Amino acid sequence: MIRKPGVSGETIYPSELDDDDGYYGIGSFFLSGFDEWDPLDKVYSFWAIHEGRPIETMLERRTAATYFVDVGRIGQFGFKARRVGVPAVYMGTSSAINDPLLIRQLAPIDQDSLERAVRDFDFYFVGFTPNIDQIR
Repeated sequence: MIRKPGVSGETIYPSELDDDDGYYGIGSFFLSGFDEWDPLDKVYSFWAIHEGRPIETMLERRTAATYFVDVGRIGQFGFKARRVGVPAVYMGTSSAINDPLLIRQLAPIDQDSLERAVRDFDFYFVGFTPNIDQIR
């Protein structure tokens, strides 16, 4: 998701932007919940693209704030779940989002390993996007 242009504390998917705006932003992975003090789930579905096709991976909690994804021969990737200072809210139109309060943001532990996966295996994480069904 990206921060919604012109407002504070709201996010949307890039595909929900008006094409005429010419806006772009750095995408982020968020974990949702009912409030910022809720315990995080142990496993999340975490979508990726491998050689142009979507694959579902599992983002598994190892400690209170670290998650890992094991993608076989491609590698194992770690993420830290950081509390969002002011929880963000998803303000888009996707009905697939059950909990609109985004309470944690995932940050890669090793950015270089993610970049190598893109170059060496045509692999990258998308987390979730409403358009995932269109490319399956």
